[in-house]
Amino acid sequence: PAAAAATADIDGVLYMQFLKQFQLEVPSEEFAEHFHAAVVRKVAAKLFAHTADLEAAFAVFDTNGDGRIQYAEFVDVMRKYDVGLSDNQLHDFVQSCKTADDGSLDVKHFAARFGSELDAVVTRDVARQLAAAIHTRDEAKVVFKRYDTDKSKGLDVAEFG
Repeated sequence: PAAAAATADIDGVLYMQFLKQFQLEVPSEEFAEHFHAAVVRKVAAKLFAHTADLEAAFAVFDTNGDGRIQYAEFVDVMRKYDVGLSDNQLHDFVQSCKTADDGSLDVKHFAARFGSELDAVVTRDVARQLAAAIHTRDEAKVVFKRYDTDKSKGLDVAEFG
């Protein structure tokens, strides 16, 4: 009887038991990693529409120009680009970013979070443009040689700049 009384709320109704059926589970770390990676891809794609340069992308977020992206700046830009996240999801995403001691993102932390994905977006876009422009093997050789500025027989994002 004491255990039943301890679990019963007001007037013998088991409110906690009732509410438990609506309790949301915290997403797993694996889910969170996939979610954050998807956000990074979406932000990078939206940023690439405006710039392919990491420093210029950083400047888009650093609206006050102080060399650091504060939480409010980051959230305002994310809303501007309409990445489809709720306030809670934005907060969760920002918390997942490695930041400077003061909680802001500097260029180094921004590059760590967005740099490789921005490069991937640029590379995919360049590949699409090249594929659309090249119709023969000879054209491919000419284009390749034009962009392989370091003569490495390979192409990287910097050579398209």
